Amino acid sequence: MPEPNELLRSTADAEAILSRFTKNKVKHPAYQAVSELGKVRKTIFLCEYLNSEILRQEIEEGLNVIENWNSANDFI
Repeated sequence: MPEPNELLRSTADAEAILSRFTKNKVKHPAYQAVSELGKVRKTIFLCEYLNSEILRQEIEEGLNVIENWNSANDFI
């Protein structure tokens, strides 16, 4: 099982960590904490995305590559 520090370093999947704490309907405090950590990371990314034109261009270029690949696969 990945440690929460691995989530901070982006070396673990959040779902892998959260699934350990969702065996019953009561939300474990660690589940809630990791869930909030995910919201914070998303907010930080969105702030960086809105602030950096270079980041937006890199993401757009990556999306175009994927879209072109999918179009080629559809053609085949």
